[in-house]
Amino acid sequence: MARDFDDEPLFGGIGARGRRAPLGSQAAVLRRDLAFVHADAIASSVMVGLGETYIAAFALALGLGDIVAGYVASGPLLAGAVLQLISPWGVRRFGSHRRWVVTCALLQAVSFVPLVVAALVGSLSTASLLAITTVYWGTGMMTGPAWSTWVGTLIPRSLRSRFFARRSRAAQIAMLLALLAGGALLHFGESHEGHLFAFAALFAVAGLARGWSAWLLSRQSEPDPLVEAALPTLPGVRPERVPGNRRLIGYLILLQVCVQISAPYFTPYMLGQSALHLSRTARTWR
Repeated sequence: MARDFDDEPLFGGIGARGRRAPLGSQAAVLRRDLAFVHADAIASSVMVGLGETYIAAFALALGLGDIVAGYVASGPLLAGAVLQLISPWGVRRFGSHRRWVVTCALLQAVSFVPLVVAALVGSLSTASLLAITTVYWGTGMMTGPAWSTWVGTLIPRSLRSRFFARRSRAAQIAMLLALLAGGALLHFGESHEGHLFAFAALFAVAGLARGWSAWLLSRQSEPDPLVEAALPTLPGVRPERVPGNRRLIGYLILLQVCVQISAPYFTPYMLGQSALHLSRTARTWR
């Protein structure tokens, strides 16, 4: 039976029940948490590389058209950004950052189930696809603020830079491999006239990867379930002004606006409208 580490502090001191944890136990908890946080990044990246990346292409495969494929890559993303504002309420309601994050991760994993069913059936309405992707993006973004606060209590400041650098490198490698594997599977499915079954396989594995991620999150310790993340403020003190910062911020905002307008339609253009004809699959889907 797995031990319950919630009663032990991560970095020395007194545990939740007033007991001082042995140093060896603290080191074991830290090693376990670091391993799980690292593995969670890989699992989440596999989900993105196999699932999220190919949702717009899936809309095209169902024959919903270029406009819908663009909406799928933009509208639900905006809805998810709004939904994440309820994260503070959710954490207080659940009484724990970990419970809230794990619940949202599980819901995100479940959101792939109707996509798998739709791929096997071969049809899905536009409204249903938008609703599913909204749940996907909403539950994913709702984990962000709570997870950032929670993980800050797990990893010592002296280890954060090196650890997150390694974590990001592993996550990017995992995502690249997942992207390549997903593309190869879709190509195989197209050549054997089973591209929708290939999508079903991609979404199934993506959902399982997020389910594994949720399990990894549930096994991490939580020294302070309701820790407050607040920036220290001093009355009458304003942030230092840097010359040119307004121009830089304006440039970044304008850049993001342009990117967000064009990016949702990159996939439909390259698959269906581009003179390069990167894939014959577009003609088959359309």
